This record gives sequence, C-alpha cells and structure tokens, in this order.
Amino acid sequence: MIGSYVPYKPAIFIDAGIHAREWIAPAVALYIISKLITEYGKNPNITHMVDTFDWYIVPVANPDGYEYSMTTDRLWRKTRSRNITVNKWCVGADANRNWGYRWGGLF
Repeated sequence: MIGSYVPYKPAIFIDAGIHAREWIAPAVALYIISKLITEYGKNPNITHMVDTFDWYIVPVANPDGYEYSMTTDRLWRKTRSRNITVNKWCVGADANRNWGYRWGGLF
C-alpha cells in the first residue's frame, strides 16, 4: 500500500484503452501510475494526492481489441467479443456504450 490510511477517501477512477485504436490513453494511464509510485514521498503534490484519494486505474480496459488493433487492423475500435445478430455473427461491441442497462432488449 502506498500512502496513509484515511477511511472513506474520495476516489479517482481512470480508465483507458476502451477504444482499441486509441493507443495513447493506455500509455498516459501507465505514466500516471509510474508518477504516483515513484514521486510519492518526494513530491509534496503527489504525496498529498495519494494520501487524499483512493486511486483506481485501469490502463487497458479493452485488451483484446487493443492487441488486435496493434497486430491486425490498425483502425479496429471495438472489443473482440462475438455477438449473434439476426442473420450472422457480429464481432465486437463498443465498450464505451455497451453497458448492462437494457442491453439486448427491445425499446
């Protein structure tokens, strides 16, 4: 654990790499993690931020799509999950919009 224990601290949540082809976001998330770890106790601003907030950082929220965009299709944006549609298989979903609320339902 880095930082001091404070019950019920406010949280900072950072997710990156939701869209597979947006490669800079995971690099920035990893940079933030690195700075929080290496500067804690040295930089008073970083130390204060770590002590004040609970940090939740997801560097690559769509690892399958991210890898696919790196190796196969540079402009691939979605996940690599398989979805059954009316007539065929459809690969991928937009992870930035595919949440549980009424997913797959009729509106």
